[in-house]
Amino acid sequence: MLAAETLAIEFLGVRGTAFAAGLLSLAAAGVAALMAGRPGAAVERAEAPPPLAPAARRLLLAGALSGFILLGLEVICFRFLSLLGANYSTTFA
Repeated sequence: MLAAETLAIEFLGVRGTAFAAGLLSLAAAGVAALMAGRPGAAVERAEAPPPLAPAARRLLLAGALSGFILLGLEVICFRFLSLLGANYSTTFA
């Protein structure tokens, strides 16, 4: 991300960097499509996993909730940085 901000935009410009990112995404999709089309790539169906225990559900809920809270704190920190410093995209990076 930081390399795109500092190097790719400098050499390719914004439009060129977006075009290069799109081409890389299409190349990755093409490779994935070729790999999925091979005869040996078929995946056998597995049985459904057993239901989670209540303790495991609480642990997953705690992890999801803490991630949501930390994402909110990251947004707040970015807002404070944009108020105190220059409002550039590298401030976020």
